[in-house]
Amino acid sequence: MREISRSFDAGTYDAVVYGGGIRGTMLAARLALQGDKTLLVERGGGCMGEIAWSRWTRLDLDFAHTGEAGEPAGMYTEWLTQAGGYRDGRVEPCLATIVADRLLRQLGVDVLFEAGFLAAGDEPHVHELALRGQKGRVRAQAFYQTMNETRCDSEIWALTLMNAKLPEFADQMLETAGGPIPARFERGFYEDETLAYVLMTGTAAQPAGQMQSFYARLGEILLALRTSDPALAAARLAHIGDKPLLWSSGHESPHDLWNSVKRRLESRFVLSDADLKCSNKATV
Repeated sequence: MREISRSFDAGTYDAVVYGGGIRGTMLAARLALQGDKTLLVERGGGCMGEIAWSRWTRLDLDFAHTGEAGEPAGMYTEWLTQAGGYRDGRVEPCLATIVADRLLRQLGVDVLFEAGFLAAGDEPHVHELALRGQKGRVRAQAFYQTMNETRCDSEIWALTLMNAKLPEFADQMLETAGGPIPARFERGFYEDETLAYVLMTGTAAQPAGQMQSFYARLGEILLALRTSDPALAAARLAHIGDKPLLWSSGHESPHDLWNSVKRRLESRFVLSDADLKCSNKATV
């Protein structure tokens, strides 16, 4: 895998995949495996963002073709298990990202980090890209969109707590100065690790730069966590999701949003063969 130069014409590819999450990573790997020269364009600094950003650890890697020798999913599962990063349907976030990098490197996928789609170019099969404040272009026979660009006025904060003694799943209503907010807790990858998903209505709409408000709100949440249940009295904050989980498509209220999140937390992330066939392929 090579990191493309900052001053770029990205080149010509058989396929360009936008989004380095679970779907995008596996799709790029499969395209490369079948012989397509493939470029993966990811707006963040690493792959497998659903896991790395929020420490989302419930992931079913036993999806389509996992059992077939040489398939990307099978390779990924085997390497992650060997590295000690996959057990009981859960993954270790840092190792998940490292192994994804190894998979793409092994299969010859080029990756463009901190980059994204700008517009269709003025020629067929050309897209304009943004890369760290610069503008470039890439040519390909096919483009695949796997990332979700939706935004809403509600955020799910993903907090990693240590020393919290809670069962596999637990729902709490946290009483804060700003009113009650719902939270769901689940066991993390490590034995003494608990993941707390907290619904924060309205925080996504706050102007940028209001860090004082952010820390004040965070302090309220931590205080509410420690006083809501004796099992959380000794809890310590170890990690805040770099990018809060955002859901908006198909939801009309925070209540509907939260119910959807709880259903998702109760099931593992399952990647189907239909995901990899990529119905949103665009040839332009």
